Amino acid sequence: TIRVVRQPGGHGGGDPLLLEELFGGGDPLRNYDILAGAEAGAYSIAAGEALWRSIKEKKPIGISELLYTRQYT
Repeated sequence: TIRVVRQPGGHGGGDPLLLEELFGGGDPLRNYDILAGAEAGAYSIAAGEALWRSIKEKKPIGISELLYTRQYT
């Protein structure tokens, strides 16, 4: 369980923590990641695209349909 305390600043006070993590190395006592990686970014964009396409095409669009995976051999 992570207890979230609302603080001043953007995103409910999350922006200062993100900037600290990004540029200052973060809190060594924090035992969880607060920065999103490439995979989380891809899912975020795919969710927005799926929503847009679903409205335009008037049908459900699965996120898995939009994510491209490539096997390297």
